[in-house]
Amino acid sequence: MHQNQFIEAVGPAVVGFRICYPDVSPEVMGKGYPAFVEKYKKAYNEAPISNGHANSYDAAIMVLKAIEQVGKTIQACLEAAGANVRPSS
Repeated sequence: MHQNQFIEAVGPAVVGFRICYPDVSPEVMGKGYPAFVEKYKKAYNEAPISNGHANSYDAAIMVLKAIEQVGKTIQACLEAAGANVRPSS
């Protein structure tokens, strides 16, 4: 349920309730974020429809930076973590 739908559904009971929503502005998301949104639009013919993409974007960036710091491939990191995961191709 989006915040506007929630507010309409609960009416006056919403007073005092905190609605948290990530700031997806380019200033907060970083310099690569606008390019990410453009690539997303090209791939799916629409802009991201919820804030979930921002959390996933952050998680992917953290994983890639961690891999970069240890100088390993994603596969090597998964194996080092004990994951029994193989590429699908």
